[in-house]
Amino acid sequence: MIRHIVLWTLKEEKDGQSKVEIALKMKERLKLLQDQISVIKNFEIGINDEEASDYNYDICLNCCFTSIKDLHIYQTHPAHLEFIEYVKTIRIERVAIDYRI
Repeated sequence: MIRHIVLWTLKEEKDGQSKVEIALKMKERLKLLQDQISVIKNFEIGINDEEASDYNYDICLNCCFTSIKDLHIYQTHPAHLEFIEYVKTIRIERVAIDYRI
């Protein structure tokens, strides 16, 4: 199994939406990927708690794939590529890690 974890820092505001609103919209769009891309085995999205540190990232994706091949299928899937273009408009920073479990 391959675990894929991505963390994002979001803009404070975008098109009149607050960071919280941006994060909630992003979470809904991430959820759609799970329905559209069959190779995803496990999928969890977390939004940083408002009472937590301001130094934390704002939103996290934690998902699993059976193999590196399936991870590549996910990464090149048209729905994922469309999501990436959307995220580029709302994020400040992104970090990721992929590892075997």
